[in-house]
Amino acid sequence: MQAGSRGRRTARGWASGVAVNLAGLALALAFASPMALAQQGQEPSSSVRPPPGASMPADRNIVQPERPGNYDNEMWRKVREGLRGQVSIPDKKAGQLVQSGGEAWRNFRNGPLPKYGAWGMGAIFVVLAPFEKRAAQGLSADKILADVGTTLGSVQEAFIITIPPPPVRGIGTGGGFKMMVQDRRGRGEEAEEVLTQVISRYPDNLDALSALAQLRLNRRNWSGAREVAETIRRLGSKPGLADQIVGAALAGQKNYEHSVTALTQAYNSNPGEAGLMFSVVRSYVLANQQDKADAFLDGVLGKHTANPEARVLKGLLQMASNRPGEAAQSFKAAIEANPKSPVGYRALADLRIKQKSYSDALVVLRDGLREEPASSPLQLAYAEALELSGDFDGAMATYERMLIDEPGSLIVVNNLASLLAEHRSDEASLDRATKLAKSLARSEVPQFKDTLGWIDYLRGDYKSATGLLEEAAAALPDRAIVQYHLGMSYVAAGQMAKAAEQFKKALALNPDSSLQEKIALAQKKTAM
Repeated sequence: MQAGSRGRRTARGWASGVAVNLAGLALALAFASPMALAQQGQEPSSSVRPPPGASMPADRNIVQPERPGNYDNEMWRKVREGLRGQVSIPDKKAGQLVQSGGEAWRNFRNGPLPKYGAWGMGAIFVVLAPFEKRAAQGLSADKILADVGTTLGSVQEAFIITIPPPPVRGIGTGGGFKMMVQDRRGRGEEAEEVLTQVISRYPDNLDALSALAQLRLNRRNWSGAREVAETIRRLGSKPGLADQIVGAALAGQKNYEHSVTALTQAYNSNPGEAGLMFSVVRSYVLANQQDKADAFLDGVLGKHTANPEARVLKGLLQMASNRPGEAAQSFKAAIEANPKSPVGYRALADLRIKQKSYSDALVVLRDGLREEPASSPLQLAYAEALELSGDFDGAMATYERMLIDEPGSLIVVNNLASLLAEHRSDEASLDRATKLAKSLARSEVPQFKDTLGWIDYLRGDYKSATGLLEEAAAALPDRAIVQYHLGMSYVAAGQMAKAAEQFKKALALNPDSSLQEKIALAQKKTAM
């Protein structure tokens, strides 16, 4: 990819200018509940975020409601970017309920594993010595995982990954939640049949019922979702869940007035729950009742003055009303309310980036990292801000440090490989980019295919590059940089007519001035 290019990495707008970008608002907070995510048409379980500036390919089984404004926000804030809990054990990372260490395993499990079964597979479970015995040698669990991952990563004959256990058994990115059904291949009927069979045997299983409700919401089966909600209501064991499902179904039908009523009831049963708070605000805004959304948040803050998510939501509404000064104050108040939470720093930094004040954004993110130096969301935002400011070496150094702590993070791998390929001209850097990018080969994420294709192009493998870039361009038709990459691969392959068409598409997407210049130079080649 064109690492560092504004065409690839910006996509910042928390409220995206003049209209309320509610899809972006959800991603900014990265804590919306599954039902809230169903209202937005996004899968709640993914922990991989395509590079900034990217968007998810459409899925016919996912609800796609109206998205006012320029829907050009970062697509996945990583499941890990929620609120940290407090733990007393030495490893403070255990305070994060969902971690990203199992990301590579999930991609493998959903890719080659179903095809090849258990041939040649093996697993080793390692019990570490007590922490107090390892501490003197600096051997934390993360350090051991990083060392082992680095050593085994050189083995070319096998796919080897290291996965830390989740803080809570049964809830982790490696094994997933204890009840999760993903309809990845459009087989909604089969998935629903499986869940129905489970519920027939265990009619009181809330996990199965919730999964069935989510599936029906994703398939736009509003009445079916509400039937599940009434079943859950009769069980009476989880206050607010039934109202949450009903509210999501009504929002999907664009019945926002009644959706607000149901979601408010759900929130009142779970006061302070961030996902529900977002859902209520979203329905108010879609109903053109922003004044009521403001009043709702004022009520929340009246009872929970230290709620950073409510203050960030307040700021996003202020941005939507073209009040950036007030929004900045709300984001600062969110930071003061909870200096350990990343949401306030991210919101304020993104506002500064939207204003092209990159140095101010970096200051904000450094402040956040002083409070939470191990925060992956803040580290990632810092690296991206460095890129936008033109400090590519600093961005690469940040990604390198992140890769030590998170060797299985495909996002970090993608961005680092992309920067190495684009901003280093020596053979060693291109070789490293190629080696890093190999771990992306199993992924179906189109942004990763773009990275792989562009690296193949730079290495002169134009046939492989063209195939990958055609897939990426088809899945990301609104990304100028991807269309440009495909055009360049066509030029290299001597297909000038196709190249000219791709460059025309790229220019029509209004890329930044730097990319425009590159496209103009490339067009001259097609005119020869």
